[in-house]
Amino acid sequence: MKTELRATLAIALSAALISGSAVQAAATPGPEPGKKALNGFGIQSAPRALDRDASTDNSRGSDLSAQAGIRQRVTDKVAQKLRDRALLAIDKRIQALQRQLERVQNMQKIAEEDKNYLVAEIQGNIDGLNALRAKIEGDTDIATLKADIKSIVTNFRIYAVVLPKGLALMAADRANWGAQRFDVLAAKIQERIDKAEAAGKDVTKVQELLDQFKAKIADAKTHIERAREAFKSMLPVDPGGAKSALQAGKSHLKDARAAFREAIGILRQIVSAFKEMKAPETTSTP
Repeated sequence: MKTELRATLAIALSAALISGSAVQAAATPGPEPGKKALNGFGIQSAPRALDRDASTDNSRGSDLSAQAGIRQRVTDKVAQKLRDRALLAIDKRIQALQRQLERVQNMQKIAEEDKNYLVAEIQGNIDGLNALRAKIEGDTDIATLKADIKSIVTNFRIYAVVLPKGLALMAADRANWGAQRFDVLAAKIQERIDKAEAAGKDVTKVQELLDQFKAKIADAKTHIERAREAFKSMLPVDPGGAKSALQAGKSHLKDARAAFREAIGILRQIVSAFKEMKAPETTSTP
């Protein structure tokens, strides 16, 4: 009886131990179903992957920012070199214009109207270049800067048009001054002829010579005026037309000088004619 009781108690105790182990096992959290498989596909490590992607994006952004900074520095350096060269070119042109302006202002053999025209023309270009200089100094956009630098030539053409135009007009005014001096001389010669005629002298020859002299001076003045018109038509916006006008004006001045040379030759003949008028008439002895 005791033996059976002991066996029954042992069996019950074993069952209790087994049941307790099962309860403890059930109460202890275990791995979620399929968690290992999910880990195998990288689901568990997704936050780490996102962290790596964000780090890569930040690195790429830093690289792009650095490259943009380098490009900007290079652009600024190029722009400054262009700006320095442009300002130097403008300064040289302004200095050349100022020298010509001073020369015009000091000219004596020039009509007041022409002097005023040249002064206004030269000063206008100086003012325009100074305004362009200020604009170039303030340019921040490279395309605008390049366009403004180009306008130094296209809008002004100081060396190609403006300075040659000024020199040509000064030459025409010197020639015109010479023509005016010849007009004064012709008037004085006419007075002497009139006095000689009043004194009973034969002035036919000298009067014909003086008329020829006046005609040559008038011819020279016509060419000078055409030259001035050609020179004044020279515009920076039309360099081809300005070049043609310059050549045409020079041709007219050349013709005017040729007329002056012929007039001087006639003047020598007039002097000789007056000498002949003063010479005593020779009488034959019977």
